[in-house]
Amino acid sequence: MYWIISRIINFSLAFVLIIILLPLLIIIALFIKFDSKGPIIYTQIRVGKDGKKFMFYKFRTMRENAEHNKPLLAVANDKRRTRAGIFLRNAYFDELPQLWNILKGEMSFVGPRPERPYFHNKFKKEMPDWPKRLAILPGITGWAQIHTATSHNPKRKLKLDLEYIQRKSFLFDLGIAIISLVYILSGISYKIYMKRQLTHIIHGHPELVSGSMDSVSGFHPVRNDKRLSRVNTKK
Repeated sequence: MYWIISRIINFSLAFVLIIILLPLLIIIALFIKFDSKGPIIYTQIRVGKDGKKFMFYKFRTMRENAEHNKPLLAVANDKRRTRAGIFLRNAYFDELPQLWNILKGEMSFVGPRPERPYFHNKFKKEMPDWPKRLAILPGITGWAQIHTATSHNPKRKLKLDLEYIQRKSFLFDLGIAIISLVYILSGISYKIYMKRQLTHIIHGHPELVSGSMDSVSGFHPVRNDKRLSRVNTKK
């Protein structure tokens, strides 16, 4: 019953958001088109629920053929980003095309982030429990994404993803969604404060929270480090 209700909520919310945000989506598309060469939508194969591969959509934020040699993880201040890409990533607008993935039933709003096959296979060899992340639909944001530096710490990412799967509920999803919205709608200082408060409330394990509050990011922990460094300097 949970999964049926969850699917109805995800589909309905994604459908409504696409309609409401349609003017913004058109503006973003034009911004990307006039800013640099290449497609407006960036597509990748990702590994989804039960290991099923699907086409993953994002607004393009990097130069064309940015990964012509081999797959690379995004890093802070990535030189491959375009001018439009810097803005889109800082505002998290690059993730909006994944609303279509939700409509198709390939993703949900909250869940483990889907990996590319290259990294999925790599991490699977290094961590036998890695495939357990595939027990549920991947998400636009998730429990691992609202913690620190998980993009470059797959073991911690796995730990948080498995914890999320064990504790998954509508209330838990709502808490994660609220924190994610705080990231988007507020300034960096307020993000630090609200993350500490909200994470403490829904986590229930303050001893785990303290080690993950040294920095703050959005959906992707690799973002916003420059702004954060300025905040830390003022302390």
